[in-house]
Amino acid sequence: MSPNTSSMQERVLLALDEKPSHGYELLEVIRDSSSKLKLSTLYRWLHDMESIGLIQSRLVPGPHGPDRRIYSLTPRGENELREIFKKSVEAVLHFYVDYRYSLREEFGAGFVRPKQTKNSLRVLLIPVKRFTSKDVKLLEVLVQKTKAESVYTLGDPSSIDTKGINLKVVEGTAEDMAIGYSRFDEVWIDDTPSIDRLPFVLEECHRVLKEGGILHIMAPLVSVAESKQPNLEQFIKISAIEFFPELGIIEGQQILNHLDALFSEIGVEKAYSGLSVFWGQK
Repeated sequence: MSPNTSSMQERVLLALDEKPSHGYELLEVIRDSSSKLKLSTLYRWLHDMESIGLIQSRLVPGPHGPDRRIYSLTPRGENELREIFKKSVEAVLHFYVDYRYSLREEFGAGFVRPKQTKNSLRVLLIPVKRFTSKDVKLLEVLVQKTKAESVYTLGDPSSIDTKGINLKVVEGTAEDMAIGYSRFDEVWIDDTPSIDRLPFVLEECHRVLKEGGILHIMAPLVSVAESKQPNLEQFIKISAIEFFPELGIIEGQQILNHLDALFSEIGVEKAYSGLSVFWGQK
């Protein structure tokens, strides 16, 4: 199946999700000005889609002539639409990362956090997924904001240019770091651990923090004071939470509840639109 065919068949599924339709009607809906789609080609696709169980059809009397074949979604077709939706949400979240890092100069300007009184800090960055070139940009901001003397990261930065940053590596995972107790003044988690990992990650961060140390969680598309006005951000966030928990978007109150069980002080501030920073002080 060519990419063009696949794309058009996805549009057929979307059109049939709106209402059952006959061939001519579908042709008008999915064909645009740049498409030379023919009715014969569409019917071939419809036949293929019906043969694999994505759609079904039935004959109904035409309003002024012969019977018409009406196409509609099957349960398998609805599941396929769900997968299309999931991939779309994943794509939006992927490109949102680039957008978020493009605003790094604004980072820290929009939220208030507990202030460290020490002149020399040891800071650990934990990328939830993997260390990328974008984390280098974040490290540069953290060094500037925290005046850190020593910066550590969890993950493998060997393939990334970290020139200019005195970077050290901590082995292990976010749930089990190969380092002793009470080693860091600040720990920063970039992105939100999935709900099943969250309590174990927070416990490990609490272990490696010094007394008075601060944990920060940079949580995209997560907040506590939810807007009551429907908007695209809310739609993406609620969809990810309700339907695709594996994407890692969780409710802000869940983060606060886990922080409250471990830390003496907790809070959350908005860094800028679309990014909240949760914190806990040991």
